[in-house]
Amino acid sequence: RIESLQPENRKRMDAYAFSLGAEIKPGDIFA
Repeated sequence: RIESLQPENRKRMDAYAFSLGAEIKPGDIFA
């Protein structure tokens, strides 16, 4: 789990996680 993501990378990962349709919500990855 990466805690020190830059804003642009975080948005990218959020979009990636969301596109997977995972149970967890994108923001939960960084919670």
